[in-house]
Amino acid sequence: MVINATKADMDAAPRVKEDAFSSGGDFDAQSDKVNKYWVAHLAK
Repeated sequence: MVINATKADMDAAPRVKEDAFSSGGDFDAQSDKVNKYWVAHLAK
């Protein structure tokens, strides 16, 4: 996947925790936060 984003946007992007994809992780909450960030910051 190639993301058309500035270095500043990449540096400011939310980080996904390592255990977020395990059954006990908070994937839904993190996924929503990450998606909202990239919808607002991707170059169009």
